[in-house]
Amino acid sequence: MSVDAAVPSRGKYDVLVNSRNGSVTVDGVEARTVEARSMNGRITLERLQAEAVDASTKNGSIYASGELGNATIETANGSISASLNYEHDGSLKMSTGNGSIKVEIPKSPAVQYTVNAGAVNGAVKVDIDDAGTVKSESPHTGHRRQASVTVPGPEGSDKSVDVEARAVNGSITVVTA
Repeated sequence: MSVDAAVPSRGKYDVLVNSRNGSVTVDGVEARTVEARSMNGRITLERLQAEAVDASTKNGSIYASGELGNATIETANGSISASLNYEHDGSLKMSTGNGSIKVEIPKSPAVQYTVNAGAVNGAVKVDIDDAGTVKSESPHTGHRRQASVTVPGPEGSDKSVDVEARAVNGSITVVTA
């Protein structure tokens, strides 16, 4: 079964979508909150302008783009890809048990981004143009890989977004787009 719902383009909404065995797509919505859940299926959150996002699936990948506000994105078995375009303060926490994470930051961001990434069994790669600070480290205990990067926003801007990415069995890539 599939359900399509359309909302007027003006106004902020609270969006709640649940699926047991199917994909979830929320596209082009301005929202106070977006909550998307799936047991077995992909979640796509595209071109969002949200104050808060909570997306999780047990078995499936998650794609999110836009301004996600204060967001949590989690999957047990699947990849996560986030294309960020924030204009306000926010935070984003992403985690996967088995899968990769890709974070795309704009080449000319409107806010400062600080990304902290850690993978237990996988690589962490940072490929950022003109990053302010890149710090990579690999502790001597276990196989954990970590990296931190700060991408400055425009001069005089005090807005910032903190991004945390965690993968147990998978790689993490941070790039500019």
